[in-house]
Amino acid sequence: MSPFYLAFRYSFSPNNRHRAKAIKIALGMLLSTLALLVTLSVMDFLQNSRFVALKTVKSFPIVVETEERLENASFNYKEMPALLTSSSGVSQAVMVRFIDESYNGGLPNNFESSLEQGALVGLAYFNKLKGGAKLSYLDEGKVARRTLRATELKVSGYYRTLLGSSFDSNYIFLPISSAPEYLKTKVAILEDDAALVKELRAKGYKVTSWQESEATLYDAMMLERLLIISFLFLIILVQTNTNARLFIEAKKGEIVTLWTLGLSRRKCALAFALSGFFVAFLGCALGFMISFPVLRIVPDILSLGLTQALYPDLSISMITTVIISFLSAMLYYTKSLKVMRQTEEVLHE
Repeated sequence: MSPFYLAFRYSFSPNNRHRAKAIKIALGMLLSTLALLVTLSVMDFLQNSRFVALKTVKSFPIVVETEERLENASFNYKEMPALLTSSSGVSQAVMVRFIDESYNGGLPNNFESSLEQGALVGLAYFNKLKGGAKLSYLDEGKVARRTLRATELKVSGYYRTLLGSSFDSNYIFLPISSAPEYLKTKVAILEDDAALVKELRAKGYKVTSWQESEATLYDAMMLERLLIISFLFLIILVQTNTNARLFIEAKKGEIVTLWTLGLSRRKCALAFALSGFFVAFLGCALGFMISFPVLRIVPDILSLGLTQALYPDLSISMITTVIISFLSAMLYYTKSLKVMRQTEEVLHE
């Protein structure tokens, strides 16, 4: 009797509730795979949205420190740390970014007119700086190499970016013409190209990619993703082992019957291994297909406000399906052999 026939029988035959058990196992795998894919899709969207905002507003895809004019340059700017002190005496460390009208870093479209008259500050300062403010920073001195300078800060406009208060409350924008002379010019390239980074470094330029600028945050988010995948995958592995144990326990009598009727141990175990493979593969594949319609309604449930549809990660789905299907087959095979071995030991007693 062919192991494939037996596997099909024990997976899909209505006799002896074979089909009902297989459906329950496949349904469990479906829900686990669905949870994994939906969770990762939502997480990837949230992380990518954060990365896009960072590349647009704060840490541009490629930043080169040079006074030269680069072919792929989008705009130039300068930066320096400073201390902002309000009229009430409250001080806060800020970063001053000196820009011109070519700046394309997530500011409102009409920022140029406000920048000509003074400083652009975040909306968080709307009521805090009405009485005036002072900006203190290090500048080149005549005697000392660096000397502390303090200037009155004239606020001419307010802005809001994609990063919100985490950026807006820490960055102040001033005309690049008012930047201290010792500050180095930074050239922003809004093209996320790893090959270009290597090319520029090979030419001797000091280049910083956005992943390097945001290394701590980027590594933390990648670690978070890895931990979530590992945790959900571990749950699926435990579920696979439990499914195999319960199924083989339920089919112990039939395994022994097939063996005593003359079917070899290898073929008998292979039949149940193939059954486990078919059911696990079916559950994972259905989980992947059902994730498409589920991911269409999840953004509305979570109020994500998407501008594009979410899709499951095809590579994760394929890896999960292959690993779980073959692992399931291996567990069914070994547990079937264990049942026959235990039966043989009992008979010899």
